[in-house]
Amino acid sequence: MSGKKGHLYRFGWIALAAGWSVAGQSPGQVLMDDFSDGVAAGAGNTSGAEWFISKSASTFSVVDDSAGLGSGLALAVDVGNPASSVNVLAAGFTPVALANTGDFIRLSFDFRFDGPPSIQPAFTPQFGLFNSNGTPGPGTDVTDNDFGYSITIATTSDSGANNTSFSKEAANSASGILAGAEAFNFNGVENNEFFLTEGENYNLRLEIARLATGVELLFHADGVQVLRTFDLSGEGAFTSFDELAIRSRFSPYLIDNVLVETGNRPVSLPGDFTGDSLLTVADFNRLMSNWGNQHLGIPVVFSDGDFDLDGDIDIFDLDGFLEMYELVNGAGASAALLAPEPGALSVMALGLAGVLRRRRRGCRGRDRATGSSRSVTQGADS
Repeated sequence: MSGKKGHLYRFGWIALAAGWSVAGQSPGQVLMDDFSDGVAAGAGNTSGAEWFISKSASTFSVVDDSAGLGSGLALAVDVGNPASSVNVLAAGFTPVALANTGDFIRLSFDFRFDGPPSIQPAFTPQFGLFNSNGTPGPGTDVTDNDFGYSITIATTSDSGANNTSFSKEAANSASGILAGAEAFNFNGVENNEFFLTEGENYNLRLEIARLATGVELLFHADGVQVLRTFDLSGEGAFTSFDELAIRSRFSPYLIDNVLVETGNRPVSLPGDFTGDSLLTVADFNRLMSNWGNQHLGIPVVFSDGDFDLDGDIDIFDLDGFLEMYELVNGAGASAALLAPEPGALSVMALGLAGVLRRRRRGCRGRDRATGSSRSVTQGADS
């Protein structure tokens, strides 16, 4: 499909009233807006959300786009004067609380640029889920105390670079949602290169799921997982939401079929071979004790240490586990694992020092699925 390129790199593991608590629920609809009533805000708006935009220089209207996004009416956003406007489109919904492990909230919508994408990577499209923190819209501006998570998506104007990344914005933003000066990025631990192009239709999806130690963040485009990462800050992770926001500073665009849903699903940390929702030395020992079992004719599964789910336990599984271990336990934490005790498996002394050397040099390895080199991301940046 247009707009996608080859894998940058990929691990093979897959994740398995006052408010709405989603514990134990199947996916349920919180908000759906297909703009079928022809109105986006004010009187006569019965099809979904009450939309508002952050600056008066930007405008939106419902238009006939049956030849484009393919579902009849859509919301067209004219960003106006981009030099003086942050241009955040937002809407509220019934509050959702991710109260228990496995609870998730998911935002999806159809999207198309209606003009050339920005040539500035800093101003490429963003969208996210937020908590209005007691100051919900609608209004003429997006308030400063909102907090939540967003995804920034690369465009073809980024010269092929994959600038897609997640951000976390705290409540003390000086600039409002999708523009907070305090926002920091999470690099992906599973990342397929993707970009948006002018005139192409996309279905974009952001999902946030609660873990025992934080939240999992997933971004999909047209049903394909593009980016997966984690905020493992425990109580510092955000788990309640009542607002969505979309931004494209320089490029007019259209959206349709905006859906917010929630439910509960199985979740786990990659590398949690023991199933205790933690990454500890016990998981490392599980992997090492089963190292190379496939060569002895012994079938291996994830709980044995098969991190990338390819039917064996080898250096690729170890590399992925160590990266995730440091994301959970802190930079440098894996060094203690790689100091073999007397009597430990000889493979530790033979191979693991090389893993550390590769990781310290930026960790370029070989993607077995494509035969191309791959760069392993070192987790969350603050």
